[in-house]
Amino acid sequence: MDIFAEVSGDTTDHNFIAKNYGPGKLFPGGPTYNFNGKDVPYFVRWSKTGSTTGPILLEMLKEMDHRDWLDRKKHPGVAPLYICDAHGSRFHLGLLVYQNQPEHRLNSNQGCPNMTADWQVGDSQQQNGTENLHFHQLRPILLLKKAILVEGSYNFSKDIQTRYL
Repeated sequence: MDIFAEVSGDTTDHNFIAKNYGPGKLFPGGPTYNFNGKDVPYFVRWSKTGSTTGPILLEMLKEMDHRDWLDRKKHPGVAPLYICDAHGSRFHLGLLVYQNQPEHRLNSNQGCPNMTADWQVGDSQQQNGTENLHFHQLRPILLLKKAILVEGSYNFSKDIQTRYL
């Protein structure tokens, strides 16, 4: 989401996302990268909880097979490996059934611990200072943009308004 892009229409418009989607707009889209000579576009899904769900993982694996990113014909009998934490969604029945079909066979390693309690981005000494410096410089701008876009109004001082608008 590019919070600095010009917004077209109102969020209640039935075509708000369509009007604001594309390069240079509020929803510019994601990157595409090339992997082993194949273009891989971004993959975005959402859930009410904000978590990755079993159906989302299943859709992701199906998309990878549909686009033939794993090139199973080149290495017959070899099943790709993917690693997940032990969250219950990784044991979604549809996901387990799909990855065990011969044409979609995947080896999965479910149960790797989620280590965000021990380490996460910003914890390393090399990142921490830079991350904090940039965040504090951008914070007034982000708060102002959020107030305008999400809440529709703002009560920031004139100094902040003139410096960051």
